Amino acid sequence: PFGYSKDEAIKWHNGQSEFRSTPLDTEFSAVYWPWCKVYDSTSKKFTWVMPSVIMAAQWCKVDRDYEPWYAPAGESSRGILSTVIDIEQYPNNTDRQDMYVEYNRINPLIMLKNGNIVAFGEKTCKRKDSSLTKIHVKRMTDALRKSLKNSTRGYIFAPTFSENVANIRSIITSIMEEYKTGGAIEAYEVICDSSNNT
Repeated sequence: PFGYSKDEAIKWHNGQSEFRSTPLDTEFSAVYWPWCKVYDSTSKKFTWVMPSVIMAAQWCKVDRDYEPWYAPAGESSRGILSTVIDIEQYPNNTDRQDMYVEYNRINPLIMLKNGNIVAFGEKTCKRKDSSLTKIHVKRMTDALRKSLKNSTRGYIFAPTFSENVANIRSIITSIMEEYKTGGAIEAYEVICDSSNNT
């Protein structure tokens, strides 16, 4: 909620507030703090919005200008929130560490000395440390899974003729190579033969 301090946001995230009794623990969500001030062209007024409003648009911008495996964070254009005029509170270094260490998964929005407001974190709410605690990794694996599924859909229940297996292998290799040359992954191996298609 608007007006939450850093400590209240951490308690909410950890299921220790009046509004939330269960800790957030999923790679399918992310939490940002604090609220953002933007100009609403419809009402012609400045207004405060939840950071999720801003970050949803930022993720789309990163997809459009880069790829989903780039982090929507940092001091580059991927992390600069150009539509945000101000932030509700100004987390310092200690605040940022408190929000981002151990099982805390709150991504701080900060104002730099030059006035730019940036997302200075990219963790999902997954509590167990793994690659999926990073937003760009989770988004990359989701995009890759979707691309592979859509590209091979016509082969479901198809006979395991050598021609079909070769076509599937070629499609998958093409997709994986695109991700490799784009910097999403370093290496891959495609196995599509009698060992996994009986």
